[in-house]
Amino acid sequence: MAFFISGSETMTYCPIPAKVEYWNGYARWYRRWRTHNDYHGPIIEELKRRVRPGWRVLDIGAADGALAMPLSLWGCRVTALEPAERLRECLVAEARRMGIPGPAVLEKTWEEYSDRNGEPYDLVLACNSLHLTAGGFRKSLAKIFALKPRRVLVVAEARASGLFNLNQPGYILELVRSYETDSHFAYHDLSEIPAHWEACFGRRPGPEERRSLFQRLGYEEGHWWLKERAAVRIFYWTRGRCKTDKVHYENKNEHSFQAFFVMPDSIRHPEHLKLDRPWIPAFAGMTTRWLTQYLHASRVPCGAWRFNT
Repeated sequence: MAFFISGSETMTYCPIPAKVEYWNGYARWYRRWRTHNDYHGPIIEELKRRVRPGWRVLDIGAADGALAMPLSLWGCRVTALEPAERLRECLVAEARRMGIPGPAVLEKTWEEYSDRNGEPYDLVLACNSLHLTAGGFRKSLAKIFALKPRRVLVVAEARASGLFNLNQPGYILELVRSYETDSHFAYHDLSEIPAHWEACFGRRPGPEERRSLFQRLGYEEGHWWLKERAAVRIFYWTRGRCKTDKVHYENKNEHSFQAFFVMPDSIRHPEHLKLDRPWIPAFAGMTTRWLTQYLHASRVPCGAWRFNT
């Protein structure tokens, strides 16, 4: 999800783990955001190319079923992991509206989850959820691969995931796809804007914050809009011998170091460096030779430290 930014705070992006109570309070706004954008369209497209009826699928942080519902329609046996009651209610209501049984819903966080079935999942899916876990993105990703699923699909925005190794022992990275999409927020009337802010931050916006909010507004098609774009990446692994030479890159610019590590925008684009983070210029200034030696010394497997020029 992406996001209107006011100063150091955002209206629709949660960069750190939030309690379940937060998401219960935010469910209404999440639903509003999702139903007024095509953010998940390319993700659904990639899933439809790959999944088969009968697959056993785990959706981590399923929210209101944006991905769990299509998977259920395609005949998959979906387990939707969602700890927030209000989001679960949205998911169940959507299944009822569509007249289908829908996925099995588990009221657990990813930290609490353990698979006692013994049968490996055909697909484990996480869409913008791993960075919200208490253990953080990389630990949560490691837990996914520890389950030994047959396939893994992870969706992440660069600002959320940070740096991580895409080469996982015993898995083939088959796809890296980048796309940009609208991530607008729609309001039916102006009174909803302070209410949305309060749901995010637990307080009403101050005078300067209100001024900044209303300056960003536009009116189209019967809604007030806060418009934003999001850069999204999809990663897809299948279990097998680890290789990097068969990766399919949807974006030609992904044939570079950033294809193996998701890098924050402030590192990839030095003109966006923030002066209050002195480590960023130092990292951004590292040479390819030094970084290659570092990765080699860290024993990153399967050629992840090779560069394409």
